[in-house]
Amino acid sequence: HFFLYNNNSTDSPEEELNPYIKLGIVTMRFFPSQYRIAYDGTVENFSQKAALLDALTRYRCTAKWIALLDMDEFVFSASNTQLPALLRRYEHYGGLSLAWLRFGTSNNVLPPAALTIEGYTYRMERPTNNFKNIVQPARVSGLIDVHDILYHSGYYSVDERQRPISMHTNQNVDHSFELFRLHHYFTRSYLDWFLRVYDRGSVSGAYRKFKLNDLKHYGRANEMYDASAQFLAKELKRRMNFNGTEWRRRYFSYGAFLSMIGPT
Repeated sequence: HFFLYNNNSTDSPEEELNPYIKLGIVTMRFFPSQYRIAYDGTVENFSQKAALLDALTRYRCTAKWIALLDMDEFVFSASNTQLPALLRRYEHYGGLSLAWLRFGTSNNVLPPAALTIEGYTYRMERPTNNFKNIVQPARVSGLIDVHDILYHSGYYSVDERQRPISMHTNQNVDHSFELFRLHHYFTRSYLDWFLRVYDRGSVSGAYRKFKLNDLKHYGRANEMYDASAQFLAKELKRRMNFNGTEWRRRYFSYGAFLSMIGPT
């Protein structure tokens, strides 16, 4: 089941999701942006953390496991095993922590007419030490941030090798991806990244001025080829009735965009 939190979307996602909502596969909650005063006196966007806390509280008695993921994060089994079957190995822990494998633009200036897992196949060589978590909500007591979980006494997060994991885990830890993979499609195409920052004036909720160097820096996270998710494409296309039509936003001039980013 998917619990989706709609944070001020303007593209009517319920129109696409309505068939899944009717089938009981998706629950959508409208969740407007929330702000608070940070310790330094500045205004902080608290929306992401607030949404996760709401889900963990609201569904703690109805969901045994909840994966706390963003829309650009795809988790799957590298062994093509159903995730619920794999999670049984971790039932005596509080949760399972998965390290990001961060994908770049794959040198796509415009969005390709393909699934994300087909169109973006280049990533950073080293995994990041940012974790996302699949947790047992009944054992969660709170959040330090969206990457680090507080558990009730006696419980904690582990990686797939059942080693304890926290936000302070050594950067040089030997991450394992034999059972689970978490792909973070952070930028997608150059155009996607520009629109993301241009529309919001922010990335990941941190309000800051758009800088062209950010786009070029993150867009070049294409150090190594990784097609490990390709085996899922055929079945995904069948279930989605995917016909290759790319949903591109038309109000922005591609010509202006290309002239702005210049040589890449």
